Amino acid sequence: MASLLEDKLFEISGQGPAPTKDFFQLVITKTLVIWRWWKISLRSEYRKTQPGEMKLPHDYYLHDKTLQHQVKVVFGENTLEYSKALCNGDFDYLPRLPDRLLLRILAFLELEEVQQLRPISRKFKKNMTTRDEDEALILNAVKAGVHSVCFLATSIFAYLIVATVSGVAELRRVPCYVLLCQHCVSIAGFNGVGVVIHLLRALRVPAPRLLCWALFDLQVVLARGLVITLTTMALNTCVSVCLPLRYHEVVHVAKYAVMLVIWGLAAISPVVFTALAFIEAPPGYVTAQDPSCPTALEGFIPRVVSLALLALLVLLIILSYILIYHEGRRAGHFSRSNSRGRRTILIHSLQLSLHILPVIPIISRLRKSLPVTLVNFLVFCVAQSLSPIVYGLRSRDIQARLPDYIPHWLQRTRGGTSDQCDAKHVEDQP
Repeated sequence: MASLLEDKLFEISGQGPAPTKDFFQLVITKTLVIWRWWKISLRSEYRKTQPGEMKLPHDYYLHDKTLQHQVKVVFGENTLEYSKALCNGDFDYLPRLPDRLLLRILAFLELEEVQQLRPISRKFKKNMTTRDEDEALILNAVKAGVHSVCFLATSIFAYLIVATVSGVAELRRVPCYVLLCQHCVSIAGFNGVGVVIHLLRALRVPAPRLLCWALFDLQVVLARGLVITLTTMALNTCVSVCLPLRYHEVVHVAKYAVMLVIWGLAAISPVVFTALAFIEAPPGYVTAQDPSCPTALEGFIPRVVSLALLALLVLLIILSYILIYHEGRRAGHFSRSNSRGRRTILIHSLQLSLHILPVIPIISRLRKSLPVTLVNFLVFCVAQSLSPIVYGLRSRDIQARLPDYIPHWLQRTRGGTSDQCDAKHVEDQP
């Protein structure tokens, strides 16, 4: 590492503080500290004043309080501490690396880490080209646009499904439809928070880090909530098919406890890791503004926990569908004549694959080219937005109630009273 050190370790120059107009320069080599000054004045007695120079070994400089005071007055406390560290042998090797080696090291960092490294020194700012920044701006702008479209679509689907289920007493009593409403609301909320996060990043809005951490935690909680809800829906269907006689005893009694467990599992990991990051952060760090809008969940352990939870949920979903298919085939429901049952299994399997597989590179932060990243994100968002259609609008019960509900919604927008709507609902009940 010593070979990386050039003879001149540090150099800085500038004008002294007002009212003086003198010019000063500080140079630190491997063996000497050089202090130069130029007297600048309009007074006649200083016309023939020559520039001055003082050379001191490192040990002498560390004990020369007068020169240290001059350095502090002219260049500030940070420059003084840095010069003393160099004289003590505490060298910063990273900015002194060759450009080729430095770029190779930076290739292994995440984009957020590279952005945080740039303000450290001019060397980093020079070597870190704006290509990564341009790609990050394009990616965040596209993500904000895609999230906006998905938020609009999923909000409409969620509104129709939630209004239909909440308006019919029979559907409200079915746990599967209650979970479906929760799933749809989670998808709409996930896209809504995604719009805010990626707009902040695309527009480079200087937001407090604590706010960015909270927004990202909320998005992670909603994302995990919708996947856990999807898993619970699969387990609910599995219990209803494999244990029909004990279904009411097992599911209906514990449905509210299951709701609490779902959101508890979704929130515990992000909250814990963010709290640890908050405790370990230096004073003022979490309240400082950062235009990159970082997250506290970028570490290795949070990623491993997320991947492990995702693997467990996927395993439960696959196991549920295997048991459903086995029981249905044993009962003769998946015969050749029952094309609807086989088609449902195929659609659900395809939707789950497109919904879950793109999440793996997103969580693991695999480095990909910009087109591959955009395609992966688009597949994930489209598959996610189709969940209300696959699990909700394809349901016969909801399809039967939707035509009856839409006129009520239009009637409400035209000023109809809620009593009229409630009366119409009573008439529609079987």
